[in-house]
Amino acid sequence: MKVYARDPGAFTAEDETTPGLLAGAVAVLPGCGQPGDAPHRLSAAVQAALADRQEVGVAVGVLMERHGTGLEQARAALLHEAVIQDRPLAQVARQILARPADREG
Repeated sequence: MKVYARDPGAFTAEDETTPGLLAGAVAVLPGCGQPGDAPHRLSAAVQAALADRQEVGVAVGVLMERHGTGLEQARAALLHEAVIQDRPLAQVARQILARPADREG
């Protein structure tokens, strides 16, 4: 899926994430014309995409808290980490959520 804007930087990190999540769910649509479990597969794909989106949002909040940054900075940091690791954003989000916070004291 390709999305274009006239101005550079027009999209936020979340804007850049959403089409990829939706594309995964839409990729299941061609099989929906087939009988059987196609509706359940679509439903599962949509639920998985929504769960990924939720995990990304929570991971952004965790980064904001851990590093004392704003929303855009945390989103950009998460996206940057996904690009550097060459991994899907949701996987990097899960990695962040699995990592315990550094405790001072």
